[in-house]
Amino acid sequence: TSRKTWNDLGGLDESLKVGLNDVDFGIRVKSLGLAAVICTRSRLVHFESQSRNSMNSLKGFARASVDVIRFIRKHRASLKNEAYFTVVS
Repeated sequence: TSRKTWNDLGGLDESLKVGLNDVDFGIRVKSLGLAAVICTRSRLVHFESQSRNSMNSLKGFARASVDVIRFIRKHRASLKNEAYFTVVS
């Protein structure tokens, strides 16, 4: 991501405190008409929240749930056409 794009979008959405701020950023980048580049030969493994001890508590789960709800409300319309993110309703 170029510095200009980062600055134009205001960086990551800090209201998404636990997660999805990276996905949110990608969706906002695409909203500018920029391409999301996918390298199909790369293999990355991401163990979501594995290092967060807070996710092992009810309070941590509730905090993450708030982020999911906030994210879906923010992007509901664009998620219907998103090939790499699915919302089950």
